[in-house]
Amino acid sequence: MNGATFAAKNDGLFGKAITFDGVNDWVQVQSSSSLSALNALTVSLWLRPDAPVDCDGNNNYRFLIGKGNIADGAWSLVFEEGEGFQARVRVGGEQRSVWASAAAIPVGEWSEVGFTYDAATGAMRFYANGALVGSTDHPPGTLDATSHNLTIGGPGGARPACPNGDGNFKGAIDEVRVSRVVRDLTIAGEPYDDTTVV
Repeated sequence: MNGATFAAKNDGLFGKAITFDGVNDWVQVQSSSSLSALNALTVSLWLRPDAPVDCDGNNNYRFLIGKGNIADGAWSLVFEEGEGFQARVRVGGEQRSVWASAAAIPVGEWSEVGFTYDAATGAMRFYANGALVGSTDHPPGTLDATSHNLTIGGPGGARPACPNGDGNFKGAIDEVRVSRVVRDLTIAGEPYDDTTVV
């Protein structure tokens, strides 16, 4: 949407990545049953941020991927100031989250990040380059069903380059994976055999 593009030549880790301008680029994927997890969820992607998230004295963060928006979607992943992350899921109408430590990844380099949610235990885990960098245990509960579209690189629509609140991602994203089971993300780049790949 609005100019999110593949490069003319291979520029990602596994071919061509999608480049986002941080203002009005995003990818939209129509809702489908394969993207509608209820009992378990794993979301992972490779990203190369082109700039730090913090750009002024306001609360700056960048929307990376989500099934719906942060406020009422089923789940989302946000790039936070200090190059950390927050992943959210919605269970029983309430938002649950797990935070990844600041400086989880470097700017200008490729990193793999991802999170898991297990409805049977309520456990949320966050991984960066194969390392566990965030962990929270919530009460058990299934994910709320939703018909929201999946968006990547932004929640949909233009945002200021330096937002006060949610903004669009500036950089490149490659190998987005969404799975309805809990995956082992302790091995960076682990191949999935039955995952929806966007």
